Amino acid sequence: MAKSKKKPVSSAQAAREIMDIDIADGVSIGIQAVEIKDDFCPYSYEVLTGTHAGFEHSIKKAPGIIMESLKESFAKLNVHLAVVDDVFKHAGIEIEDIDSMHNSEIAQLYTVTGIKLKGGDENAAVILIGNKYLSGGSRMKLETPKIAIDELSSYKWYNELKAAVDTVCDEVKLYHYGNFTPVMEDMDDKPDPAQLSITDMQTGDETPVVDFNTGKV
Repeated sequence: MAKSKKKPVSSAQAAREIMDIDIADGVSIGIQAVEIKDDFCPYSYEVLTGTHAGFEHSIKKAPGIIMESLKESFAKLNVHLAVVDDVFKHAGIEIEDIDSMHNSEIAQLYTVTGIKLKGGDENAAVILIGNKYLSGGSRMKLETPKIAIDELSSYKWYNELKAAVDTVCDEVKLYHYGNFTPVMEDMDDKPDPAQLSITDMQTGDETPVVDFNTGKV
């Protein structure tokens, strides 16, 4: 019997239940890169376990509008981009607790819009991508070098950064399993071929059919 297809659930709890079914079936995914763009979330992931372990997929047409929880998880990265840019150092501000600086005026000059994950469990690192607001009203794009997020890291706040990155990845996994606001369809209720539907994701250890020449599902 064919397994039922996943459908947009627009609920973190429901998405987690669907994800738990996959995990129980021996399938799990690891997030490799994420971008927030116009309230959508293109992302890349690797299948970690199951029949298709090692397969990598890039979702360029995100399936729906992100939830506020995903936005909030990204906002926790802003202060780290500010620290890496040395703006607190140049302002003569010594940080005692980075979690107390999320709402500082300096941190709010920075917006992280994407991350790239590198390495494995023993040498995990992250690249932060975003922008900085300038006094003239424009924005300057920023991309950090790899920042190690393990105990050998030279970055003082690697534990807090790792926790924030883990939260983002958890939110993206829920997004992958349907925790988003579906794009409104026309009155005829016809699917929009320009939008990837989460129904293309199969349960169990099945994976989307991907055209590896174009990187599209």
